[in-house]
Amino acid sequence: MLTTLRRLRGVFPQRNPPAETSPPLQTSPRTSTSSPPEIRSSLQDEAFAVKMLLGRCQVAKNDYKCPCKNGKSVSRTGVLDKTALCEECIHPLYLHDQFTEKSPAAPTSLPPRVRFSDYPQYCPRTDTVQKIATLLDQEKIIHIRGTPASGKSLLANFLYEYFFSRNQEVYLIDEWPQDRKETALELVLSACLPEGRRTIAQLIQSNLILILDESQYTYSDSGLWYKFLKIAGGNARPANGVRVCLFSSYGSPTTGAPQMDYPESITPPMFSNHQRVSLVPSSEPGSPDISLFFTREEYNDVVIRYCKMAKEYMINTDLAEYVFMATNGHPGLVMAIMDYIFDFYRSNLKRIRISILTMDNTRVALVDNNRLFSSIADRFASRSLPIRELLGTDEGPIIDSLLNVLRHGYAPLTSDDYGLNRSFRRGFVHTTLDPDTRGMICVFPSPLHARYVEFMYGQGGGAAFPKDRFPGIEDLCKAVVKGFSRRILCQIRDGRRPGTSGQLRPLEASFQDEFYRSFWREVPNGGLSSEWSFGGSGRVDFFVIGPGWGVELLRDGDRLDQHCSRFKGGDGAYYADIEAGIMKDWLILDCRHNHPRTPRPTERRLWRLIFSNDYSRVDILDCENNVIEQYALGNW
Repeated sequence: MLTTLRRLRGVFPQRNPPAETSPPLQTSPRTSTSSPPEIRSSLQDEAFAVKMLLGRCQVAKNDYKCPCKNGKSVSRTGVLDKTALCEECIHPLYLHDQFTEKSPAAPTSLPPRVRFSDYPQYCPRTDTVQKIATLLDQEKIIHIRGTPASGKSLLANFLYEYFFSRNQEVYLIDEWPQDRKETALELVLSACLPEGRRTIAQLIQSNLILILDESQYTYSDSGLWYKFLKIAGGNARPANGVRVCLFSSYGSPTTGAPQMDYPESITPPMFSNHQRVSLVPSSEPGSPDISLFFTREEYNDVVIRYCKMAKEYMINTDLAEYVFMATNGHPGLVMAIMDYIFDFYRSNLKRIRISILTMDNTRVALVDNNRLFSSIADRFASRSLPIRELLGTDEGPIIDSLLNVLRHGYAPLTSDDYGLNRSFRRGFVHTTLDPDTRGMICVFPSPLHARYVEFMYGQGGGAAFPKDRFPGIEDLCKAVVKGFSRRILCQIRDGRRPGTSGQLRPLEASFQDEFYRSFWREVPNGGLSSEWSFGGSGRVDFFVIGPGWGVELLRDGDRLDQHCSRFKGGDGAYYADIEAGIMKDWLILDCRHNHPRTPRPTERRLWRLIFSNDYSRVDILDCENNVIEQYALGNW
């Protein structure tokens, strides 16, 4: 079937096939009850294209069968030939059912897109989509924020399919040409309403559903944000009026566009807790239980689907848990690591007929930062990482800002912090609200982002360790413990300290977090490597690269014998590094809230750190429970 399509004010379907993690950009109205757009005789007034709609693609080889069910191709010249490629699957048109070469017919409404939920590699996220649809009916306007490659566009397409399948008039606009003459509001009005009725009032009173992807490109449009969205989301909105779902790669949790971008004379639209969806479910009162990142159930479905596609192995629970903890369910990074594991399997494990992948048989690959991040750099998910080649002339300020977030776990976003603003707008960090100040702060989207920054920019860069200040590991650990913050330890204890993805830091992470932050305070050049196996025993908690010192932390004597044994011969997890001369000295710090009952005289590298209940004081004891130092902790 051939149709003639009218250009929608500079927005035109992109002719790329659906990528594995990012669907094509396109404007797709559902207009089953509306009349065809008017056709004018002058090509100077309107731009025309000829679109051919075909049947299923017949390409098949071995176990592969092309999933394209509705082939299509667009020509701006008005001529189509059989060698043209289908924009859905990039196979030639003549390999699709019902290929004919006819003259253009009268225009009709745009057909449905290819259903992304029909592709077996995609988790359809049914529960999340249904929750968003329900929330949209309740709140009329919702704002979904997430950094690049976090699954926004695919989720927007799933939401579009949900409403389309229920015969609701839904529009998805996901391209905002920067050279357009129209404002974003004019583009929306022209895409959704017939001429003569393109007013804000008509749009607000309509029963349309608008899905605006990449809406960060509209932040500067005063008509869309100060007028339409402000009125449509206000108390005077009609009960059955327009519903708008905004997807943005950066922005403010409360105002959409960063408040610093609004003119002082303008009161921006305000999003309540009920209207906000972020990377993970928020702990704010009244926030919806919805996340842009995969839920546990969705992530498990992704793993199962991936293994079915690979057809060569299964992934056991420990390895699956590691990937989830490393990414917090970040869709792009989940797929990137799964691909990396698959490549490692093909190169190293397939020939020895291993069919179940575990942490034990993949650990060597997972802890190899060079190989891991080189693999991710070649994939779609790399858009979310601060790869040096992407930083340009802002490299210095951006790296400094990212290292500040790394040291402290988060950093306040202010208008005068140029580097952090550039990081924020490029999607290297995500914004959330400080539980105490209610100001906007920046966090890393996932632990893997923090690991990347530490590996690429935080390991000293060749700077010498200050051995004159810290001739031994005991001198370093005394200084670091003395620098612990009473205020921060209390924040974590009370569940008020945000971390990656905006999640509140768990109690068990308090001492590791503070050791890391305080180390950076004492050694500004860094040179500290962290353990990233999330509860595993593959590496020491902290390794000081220059002098070759290891520091292991535990809480209230938990599994003390097991921690001590890791440094000993036999099956000790760290003993190989000691024997090879990589780890030259080490300390085990048992962080406690009560005095130990029995000494451990044989564990000469064991210290007990006894914290008062309000974290105002810490006593350092040796393995025989003798006091080494006593410090009062400050509120820095």
